[in-house]
Amino acid sequence: MSNFTKINGINAENVAKVFGVQTENIAKIVGKEPAEGGGGGGVSVPSPALYFDGSSTSSQIGSNSLSNATITTDNGKYENGFIDFGTSGNTNPALFGNAISLSGGTYTFSFWFFSKRTGSDWGSILRRASGGNPANTQDYPIITNNSTDELGLYTESGGQFYSSGFDMTSLEGSQTWIHMAVVANGTNSTFYINGSQAGASAAAVVTTSVKELGAYDGNDTQVFAEGIDEFAHWTSALSAAQIQAIYDSTEKLSDLVN
Repeated sequence: MSNFTKINGINAENVAKVFGVQTENIAKIVGKEPAEGGGGGGVSVPSPALYFDGSSTSSQIGSNSLSNATITTDNGKYENGFIDFGTSGNTNPALFGNAISLSGGTYTFSFWFFSKRTGSDWGSILRRASGGNPANTQDYPIITNNSTDELGLYTESGGQFYSSGFDMTSLEGSQTWIHMAVVANGTNSTFYINGSQAGASAAAVVTTSVKELGAYDGNDTQVFAEGIDEFAHWTSALSAAQIQAIYDSTEKLSDLVN
């Protein structure tokens, strides 16, 4: 507490011991240090370029919308409402009205998911638009593997799956909301589960765009999970501390960044 060890002549550490609070909070209360918004520990989280809070098919931050999306008005992460893909069977993906450009390969995606699907199919979380030639548009900045259930990405240019080595099997059927994020810095993709890095960074990024969320539009397979909520996209690579702050937050993202 180098810049506010003493507050109005009182040792902050001693006050903290008496009242059972953090010295940082004491300093902020008496106005000796400005409170920093955007997450725990003074970490500031920037406003995303795009954000859906699960309450509707229209974005709450940024200008975009979702078609083919089912909004269920209960059981959201913070509030009632999430994008519902069902508990089993084939389901169409939610489609962004405007494809999200990933040109340059620098981006962050963050969201919460509920009850990862079981089975031996790919788990398509984000995918480039299938279009008329889906075999030529296989760009997935975040996906789970059909045989190993490992988390990673798939690129059309590389023609392969790049694994983080993190096994998602233990999260199948989870009845709690799980936070997931991918951060790409132009060269590598790093994945996070519940605020912590999941496996190793993969030496690849997607540089095209994404259009499909939660499943594969080619034949409505590759459904990833029952629900997705608090979906956000940044055009920058967030830090590990910022991902942790999003996970630690007790308020939805639109409140956290404001």
